[in-house]
Amino acid sequence: MIFSSVTFIFLFLPVTLAVYYLIPDRHLRIRNAFLLLASLFFYWFGEPRFVFLMVGALVLNWGLTLWMDRNTGAARRTIFIAIVAGDLSLLFVYKYLGFALENLDRLPGMSISIPDIALPVGISFFTFQALSYVIDVYRRPGSAEKSPVNVALYISMFPQLIAGPIVRFGDVAEQIRVRRQDPNLFAWGVCRFIQGLGKKVIIANTAASAADAVFGVSASGTYMGGAAELTTDLAWVGAVAFAIQIYFDFSGYSDMAIGLGAMLGFRFRENFNYPYASDSLTQYWRRWNISLGTWFRDYVYIPMGGSRVTTGRHMFNLLVVWLLTGLWHGASWTFLAWGLYWFALVAVEKLFFEKKTTVDRGPGGGAGGLARRSGTSDGRIRESHIADGVSHNKLAKWFARHCYIILVMLVGSVIFRCGSLPQAGHYLLSMAGLSGLTGSTGAGAVAAGGALVTGDQLTLFLLREYWYVMLVGAVLSFPVVPAAGAWLKEKLGDGWYQVIFGVTMVLLLVISLSFVIKGGYSPFIYFQF
Repeated sequence: MIFSSVTFIFLFLPVTLAVYYLIPDRHLRIRNAFLLLASLFFYWFGEPRFVFLMVGALVLNWGLTLWMDRNTGAARRTIFIAIVAGDLSLLFVYKYLGFALENLDRLPGMSISIPDIALPVGISFFTFQALSYVIDVYRRPGSAEKSPVNVALYISMFPQLIAGPIVRFGDVAEQIRVRRQDPNLFAWGVCRFIQGLGKKVIIANTAASAADAVFGVSASGTYMGGAAELTTDLAWVGAVAFAIQIYFDFSGYSDMAIGLGAMLGFRFRENFNYPYASDSLTQYWRRWNISLGTWFRDYVYIPMGGSRVTTGRHMFNLLVVWLLTGLWHGASWTFLAWGLYWFALVAVEKLFFEKKTTVDRGPGGGAGGLARRSGTSDGRIRESHIADGVSHNKLAKWFARHCYIILVMLVGSVIFRCGSLPQAGHYLLSMAGLSGLTGSTGAGAVAAGGALVTGDQLTLFLLREYWYVMLVGAVLSFPVVPAAGAWLKEKLGDGWYQVIFGVTMVLLLVISLSFVIKGGYSPFIYFQF
C-alpha cells in the first residue's frame, strides 16, 4: 500500500483516523495500541510474507534492549554487540547476501548456488530505526522503554515505516507517551500531505515517464519496441527528468509522512530543504535526506573521530561513510560507485575550498547530515561558507558555482539510476558527446530488424510531451513557493493569504486526486531501499 494509492487515500487513511480519534485522549495506551495494529496491517497489506519477520524483530529489539539496560560493564557490552549484530545480519541476509554470493561465484574455481531472496520493503529504514534505539539506550543507561507497544510503534509507525524519514526515539518518545488532539496541527498535517501528494503524482510520476523512456533506450537500445539511439541531447533530457523525478518523489514522500505524523499528533523533523538551491556540495548533502545523513553522522562518522583527527584519518572517515551510504541504497556496484563519486567530490571540497569551523558538522552532510546554524534557539550552529562567498559584485562566480552543483548532481543521478557500470559509463559518455567511443546504442537493434528512432526525434517528442513538468519541476526545486507566500502575506495581509492558501490546497488536492484515480501503480523510488 502506498500513500498515493486509491486504497490508502479513500479507505485506509479515513478509517484509521476515524477510529484513532474516537479513542479519547485519556486512553492514550489504547490509541497507541490501535495505531500499532494499523501500522502492522499497513505493512501486511503490501508485504504479507514479511510482517511476522518484522514483528519478531520488534519483539527481540525491545526485549533484548531492556535486558541490556539492566546490565552493566562487559555483560551490557556483550548484549549490545549481539543486538547490533543480529539487526545487521538480518539486513545483510535479505539485502546483500545474494550480491555477495554472486560476486564470489565469479572468482576462479567457485561454483555457488545463488538463492533468490526477496527484499522486504522498507527493511533498511526500520532496521536503522531499531539500531538508533538500541545505540541510544546503550549510550544512556536507564533509558530503555519498558512498554513493548511504545517501542514497536516507534519502529513501525506507518507514516515513516516504508521509506523514512528515519526518526530518533528521543525525538518522539515523549510524544508517544503524551499527546493530545491539536486541530491546528491536524490541519497543517493535511495541507502538508496534500503538497507531498501533488509532488508525487503530478510532477514525479510525470517526469518518470520521460526518464524511464531515456534510460530504457540506454539499457536496451530500443523505444516502444523499435530501435533507438542515445544521443547527447536525449541523454541530458533523461538526466534532468530523473533528477526532477527523484527529488519530487522522495521529498514528496517525506512531506506526506510528516503530514500524516502531524494528523496523528506527532511532529517529525524535516527531511529536505531545497537541496538543488545549495551553493556547495557539503550544503547539498545537508539538505538532502537529512535524517539518513544525521544517522550516519551520529552513529558512524563522529564515533570514528569525525573531522577532529588528522587529515588522512578524516578522509578515511569520509570514505567509510560514503561507501556505507552507497551500500545502504542497494547491493549493486553502481551504488558503490555512486558513493565513491560523492566521496571524491566532497573530499576535494573539504580539503581545498571549505573554510574551517570549530564544530564538527558531519561528513559533507554525511549523505544528508543535519544542517546547523549558530545563534538559534535549538542550539544549532552557523553553516559553513565556501571561500569567496556570494556577494553583489560576484554574481558570475555565484552562478558558476550553482551550475557546477547542478552538473555534479546530474552526473551522480545518472550513476544512481543506471542498472550497471557499463550502462552508466555509456550514458555519461553520451552526455559528453562521446557515445561513439562505445558504439551506437541502436545499431545492434537495427541490424536485428526494425526502424531506427533517432535521438533527435525522441528528444523532440519528450520535450513536446513533458516540457511543462521539466519547467515546473525546475522552478519548484528552488524556494519559490515560500518566497511567494511571504510576499503575498506582506502585501495582502494574513487574512487574504489564508484564503488564497486554502483555495490553492483544495485545487491541488482535486488535481492530485484526478491523477491518482486515472493513474496506475507507481511506488516511491525509495521503497526499494
